[in-house]
Amino acid sequence: MKRTRKANPKKPKKTKIKTPRTTNSGEISLTAKQQAFVKEYLVDLNATQAAIRAGYSESSAAVVGSQNLRKPNIEKAIEIEMDKRGERTRVTQDRVVKELAKLAFSNMKSFMKWGPENVQLLRSDQLSEEDAACVSEVTQTTTSTGGTIRIKLHDKRAALELLGRHLGMFSDTVRNVITGDDKSPLAHKFEFSDKAIKNAFDKLYGQDNSQENKG
Repeated sequence: MKRTRKANPKKPKKTKIKTPRTTNSGEISLTAKQQAFVKEYLVDLNATQAAIRAGYSESSAAVVGSQNLRKPNIEKAIEIEMDKRGERTRVTQDRVVKELAKLAFSNMKSFMKWGPENVQLLRSDQLSEEDAACVSEVTQTTTSTGGTIRIKLHDKRAALELLGRHLGMFSDTVRNVITGDDKSPLAHKFEFSDKAIKNAFDKLYGQDNSQENKG
């Protein structure tokens, strides 16, 4: 009689959780190129350009940059360096969001008065510090026949978009551009429409847009 062997049930594979490699002194272990990448990435937060400046090939820089950002040791090193920079400059995420909020919710009534008779700008010493930070440019032109005064605020729409992105309000407008052999996302394209912005603000203020969206 032939003996048959029972197949051993396959044991479930154990998932290993990778942790950042450290040296005996507790520092993050990075190669020279990885150290250069971290340093260059902090300049403009552009992974592709950081990879090129760090010495990686231009043809593979986009892929390498994307992969580097997913490596635990590099990710941790970037986080540490950003925290250090925040302490040095006293620039925090909360402060950036507050500045964006100033620009995003600026109101022209804070800067001028108008009516049937005339338009009048408020004096600079009448503005609060928050309102003054919203002013991009003030110009005055005088001619023999009169003159003009022009006030320009920082881009309100751009500030709204940046603030919305930070708060995750436009997640439905993000489209990944997939390239490279590993099919990893190398770039993101943000598409903002008036409807997307309106829907985001309706969500912020608790208004229900479900009926409008169905139409």
